[in-house]
Formats: sequence, structure tokens, C-alpha cells
Amino acid sequence: MISPGASSCSANAVEERFNNLQNQQETENLKSEIRDLQEKIDTLKGTIIHILRIMLGIQYTITISGTVAVKSKIIFCDGCR
Repeated sequence: MISPGASSCSANAVEERFNNLQNQQETENLKSEIRDLQEKIDTLKGTIIHILRIMLGIQYTITISGTVAVKSKIIFCDGCR
């Protein structure tokens, strides 16, 4: 016959194992979520870099256009004299 103390000890062990399994599963789920979020962050970083490069190209184009316009005005004014 099993004593009442032994069954409660066994129940505690089963409950502890169950809690450990739950904690392990939750840990794995959180690790997976972290990996997914890291991938999203990396994708967003790439997108931001791409957008910044486009903006820099536009800035260069505007600067060159402005420089050409100023140069044209200077040449035109020199011809007026």
C-alpha cells in the first residue's frame, strides 16, 4: 500500500515537471518570437538604408540642378555686359 505522504510527493513532482515543461515551451515560443522580430528589424534597416540612399541621390540631383542654374545665370549675366 502507498502511504498518503508518498502520493502527495509524487503529485508535487508531477506538478513540478508540468510547470517546467510549460516554462520550457514558453521560453521556446519567446525565442522564436525574438528571432521573428529580429528578422523584421533587419528588413526595416535595409529599407531605411535604401530610402536614405534614394534621398541622398535626390539631394545630389537638386544640388547639381541648382548649381547648373546658378552657372547659367552667371554666364547669361556675363554675356549681358
